[in-house]
Amino acid sequence: MASAEQIDSLQIFVESATELEESNFVAQAKDGISTSARQLVDRTVLLERRGPEHEAVKALLLTVRFFYQDNETSIKKTADLIQGLAVDNALKAEFKAIREQFNTFLDAASPIKFQSSVGADTNREIFETFLYGYFAHANREKRRRVKAWEDKPYFNDLRAQFDAVLVKFVKTVVAFKAVCAKVLTELGA
Repeated sequence: MASAEQIDSLQIFVESATELEESNFVAQAKDGISTSARQLVDRTVLLERRGPEHEAVKALLLTVRFFYQDNETSIKKTADLIQGLAVDNALKAEFKAIREQFNTFLDAASPIKFQSSVGADTNREIFETFLYGYFAHANREKRRRVKAWEDKPYFNDLRAQFDAVLVKFVKTVVAFKAVCAKVLTELGA
């Protein structure tokens, strides 16, 4: 039998996942994420990023951090919670498989290739650097890294990859939400 606190945690997870799913970021990302370069008449090159607006990303990240950081509604804690519940093992395996696939994606090499000293070798590095160094300003090293990127011609490519990681993050959380909803149904909540 699940405790009221465990059921509450699962319900909060589902509600927060719905917030991500219905966010302005998701609506704007559906219009596409891309980068482009064009040469102006004076031969300067204009580099542009097309994707969700800054404010939509910031709003999304408030909820994303609940899932990513180690707190009661994090993916990790929810995985541990589900593993400890007396529910169908197939649901436990489904949640675990989604989590493993997402971690594999985060740890995969970034499709944008740079020398390793740039600090953008994996999707996770790009994600955490923008999250904690650009939007949250919580980590000085990551903030310095983003500041160094801002002056480079590849900044918009990195920023677009961050957007793509966020899209994958939302899709993954929505998949987790479906599992949590099934767990809640099985628990009679």
